[in-house]
Amino acid sequence: LGIGNNDVLAAIAVDNGTRLSADDIDTFLNDTGEGHDLISIQAGLSDIIQSLAEIDDSYIFVANIPKVTDMGAIFSRSDIESLAGDGASVTALADGDYLGFTAFVNLGTALMNEDTLNDKILTLIAEEGNLLHSDDVEALNDRVAEINAHISTLCDQYKNVTLVDINAFFDTVAEGAFVITRGVGTYPLTTTLGGGFFSLDGMNPSHTGYALIANRFISAMAASELKMNAYATNYLTVWGTDPYRDTDGDGFVTGPDDRNEIDLNYRKLIDCDDGEKDVIAPQFSGEACLSINPG
Repeated sequence: LGIGNNDVLAAIAVDNGTRLSADDIDTFLNDTGEGHDLISIQAGLSDIIQSLAEIDDSYIFVANIPKVTDMGAIFSRSDIESLAGDGASVTALADGDYLGFTAFVNLGTALMNEDTLNDKILTLIAEEGNLLHSDDVEALNDRVAEINAHISTLCDQYKNVTLVDINAFFDTVAEGAFVITRGVGTYPLTTTLGGGFFSLDGMNPSHTGYALIANRFISAMAASELKMNAYATNYLTVWGTDPYRDTDGDGFVTGPDDRNEIDLNYRKLIDCDDGEKDVIAPQFSGEACLSINPG
């Protein structure tokens, strides 16, 4: 099972990340109608896990959920600097604050122009809902911690329920500790958009991300009383054909070959040429793709 994400992490994706004000976040986290409040979440988790655990000969594997700061749909100073490249310095965004998804897209060509980048950020964060303040980041991560504590309690309560610590794994990736080695090349996997772990929306993992998450479940099953002899997913093979990998290191990916699979909101982010670092997404370069080269 992997449940609970939409009751917290979805807060940063409302209206494509334009509902990030303190009031918006507070309203989301306390929405009893949608069941986002902590009491409803805990009750729902308890009911689901209890009903499954009481089935004869059942074994349940439950993932906890990642921090909001480990998602690719919001952008810190360091995220923006890494995508801007060439030693860019972001001074308009405070440490601990994050730019929302739509605001990031709306940076446009200013992303690649240090002379205008900070002024553009200031203009965007002046519009309510585009900035996730550090206090609200803390509130979201506190809610994640409360949910995860309840999941851990339920896993301790039932001997046939095992915790899969996805939260810790996302932390590992976010810290840059996971590197893809293929041939003579090494490719750091990061949670920054375009870093190979997420798809273009910064919420759903890439093919490689899903393969690595699956392996965490497979490892937990092998280490449990089941002693399942399941083969781990070959994530290197998956990465080799993953449309969300970045092989030229510019922080942008080509995405699926079938453009119909890509929401219009995310097509602006595709890399025109994943074999050429100086060629990036048209939204930020200002130059249209003549064709798409997956690299």
